[in-house]
Amino acid sequence: MAKGKIPTQQEIDIKVNDRCKEADCVLVKPFIYVNQYSIIYLKCNKDNNLFSISYNSFITRKLKGCEICQSRENSLRNKLPQNNANNAVEKKCKERGYILLEPFIFSGRRTKLHLKCTKEGCGHEWYPAYSDFVYDGCGCPKCGGRLALNKEESEKKVLEKCIEKGYILLKPFIYKNNKSKIYLKCTKEGCGHEWNVKFINFINYDYGCYRCSMKKVGKNKLLKQEDVEILVNEKCKEKGYILLKPFIYIGNQETILYLKCTHDDYEWPTTYERLITGGGNGGYGCPECGRKMNVSEKKIKKLLENNNINIQYQYKINWLG
Repeated sequence: MAKGKIPTQQEIDIKVNDRCKEADCVLVKPFIYVNQYSIIYLKCNKDNNLFSISYNSFITRKLKGCEICQSRENSLRNKLPQNNANNAVEKKCKERGYILLEPFIFSGRRTKLHLKCTKEGCGHEWYPAYSDFVYDGCGCPKCGGRLALNKEESEKKVLEKCIEKGYILLKPFIYKNNKSKIYLKCTKEGCGHEWNVKFINFINYDYGCYRCSMKKVGKNKLLKQEDVEILVNEKCKEKGYILLKPFIYIGNQETILYLKCTHDDYEWPTTYERLITGGGNGGYGCPECGRKMNVSEKKIKKLLENNNINIQYQYKINWLG
């Protein structure tokens, strides 16, 4: 057929009939060609499946049977030999400490395996997909903390962890899921820290007492009360602040200071760490003084001050909310 020449219906019929023989299909109804996207309605001789396809796809894709037959053929072509699948599962089980409870017939990546964990205190059985286990490394959900525990198992785990770490429960623990909160207190000498933590973080990731961990790395070394008071008074004198009430030093982050700025009478609470060491060498100062004016605000402020008009920057009218 010459390039650019529009084929006749008779020529099209010959092409379609030849392809039907190759694909082992028959026409369900006569095909009328309008363009390459015209739809052909076919029936597969292999499984009697009815399907439709465009003229261009049918002629150029060289299908053998319907799309179901083609998909089945592709899966068989890509199937991993049974021996290779057996060897891969056996190797992975040996690495992870699992056993295969029953033989499997490999039919693709989603083939189910029946496994059992042989680690001490576990013995869990589950059914992972072949690809999840061999390729993605998915292991025992119980050991990995992904298995929902019952109330007795979860309480037992928490109590055992508390005894191991030297903590006590401040309130009874009720397990709902891995995000259930545990309220704890550290009983180690000189600590007494209280906090809450998610079940999964406490059991699986060993989240413990923050204060004790900081002491270990030297980030929360407690100073003498007298030395802390001297440092706070010196910083207040330098910044122009007044200490509104006495404080007891219990740690850099835990110690709360109540201050008043003599520049604008603003009062606010802060921690020892933020005042002395936070925000660089200068520490965190008065929030009110820290607010910066833009260029227009500075011009207006200067204009008002030149005319002896007193202003209060960012004054809030209570009844406006």
